[in-house]
Parts: sequence; structure tokens; C-alpha cells
Amino acid sequence: SMSGITPLNLAVITTPNAVDISEALLEPQGVIPPLPLLSRHAGGTGFFNTTPDHDGVLRATPLLIHHQDKIYPNLSLASLLAALGHPQVAVKVNRNGVESMRIGPLTVPLDEKGRFYVHYRGVGNQFETIPAHLFLEKQMAPGSLAGKIAIVGTSAAGLKYLKVTPLDPELMGAQVHATVIDNILKKDFITWPEWFRGAEIFMVLFFGFFTTMAIVYARPWMTLGFSLVTSVVLWQG
Repeated sequence: SMSGITPLNLAVITTPNAVDISEALLEPQGVIPPLPLLSRHAGGTGFFNTTPDHDGVLRATPLLIHHQDKIYPNLSLASLLAALGHPQVAVKVNRNGVESMRIGPLTVPLDEKGRFYVHYRGVGNQFETIPAHLFLEKQMAPGSLAGKIAIVGTSAAGLKYLKVTPLDPELMGAQVHATVIDNILKKDFITWPEWFRGAEIFMVLFFGFFTTMAIVYARPWMTLGFSLVTSVVLWQG
């Protein structure tokens, strides 16, 4: 069981021929629970597993996972729900998997596995970072964080919680959580139409075929020119 982590009470909305949400979501092989002292007094708990792409870059992170017939929230999502007063959460599932998640009036696009594509702001810390020692030494004015969502994290490289993102080779994991929350609150999403994935595969196969033909039958300078144009078209597309 996910001892110490509270499952998410959500509604599942299905379209015709939808897959079961338990089959769509990622499932962990095991669980390392939080310290009971912390989880007992927490207003919400969540997992912080993530899923970098094959090149090691963190482009999307799961907001929901399935484990032993229950669904659990990502720490970013759990923090946001606690800050919003635990609104109703609903997940829409279609024949391909997860489609989107609704948090109160907010609709959040997810991929078929329940992952959220993070819209990073830029290089470096994009959100205010306050050293922990200021709190421990009581140098922060009481109420200085009133009305804000605060993420407690580490920036020490030895603790291995620095993430490679499309814009930054070493971004604090806490900044990733903050970005996810900020994206959702501002409705600043990375989205694509239903047909995009099929079109993307078709483009790669189409240009790959013609590049192969060019290499076999065309002169070297023509092949180089075609390859350069193809690369630019695929990159910009």
C-alpha cells in the first residue's frame, strides 16, 4: 500500500470505448512512504516520481499514478489542491487513455498516461527562492508567505534533486513543482490537437523516405541541401 500518502478522491468521466483508468496511468513498482511524523500533520501528501524522456530531459511529469486500485496525486497537484481548499477533481478518459483533468473550474490537459507537459519559463530559478536558514534563524517576518504557495526543496547537487529540462541542464526540483502549479493556475499549457501525434509520425517517415532516396540517387550537394531543408522544417514544425 501507499502508506502515508492519501489517495485522490476523483470522478472518472469516460467516453465511448474508453480504456480503464487503471490501465492508462503509470504504476510504481514499490513505495517509500514519507515519515509518519510529517504525513500525520500534512494537509495533503503526494508522490514525486517523474518520467524523463529517453535523452534524460524532463519534459512531462505524471500528475496521477495508480497503485493497488487507488489513484494518487503528484506532490505538485496535492499542494495545489490543498491551497485551493481541496476542490473536486475529475479525470476524462477516452479510448487512447487519459485526456484531461478538471480541478474545480480549471481544465488541465494531460497525455494518455496522465502526464503533464511542463511549460518552463526560462533558464535558472524563475520563482523567488528563499534560503531555509532565514526561517530557521527566524529572520523572516511573520506572515511573509501569507497567500503564497511555498515549495520546500534542496539545491544541493549531492542530493540529486536537480533536473535536466529543455531550457536548463540543472534546475531545482522544487522549481519544477512551482512551474507545474503556476502553469495550472495561469492556464498556461502546452497543448496539441488530437491528430498531431499521427501527423508527427507521418512527417518523420515521409521525410526519412525521401532523404534515403536522395542519398541513393541524387548528387552529394543536392542531398546535403535537401537534408538541411528537411531538418529545418521538422525542427520548426
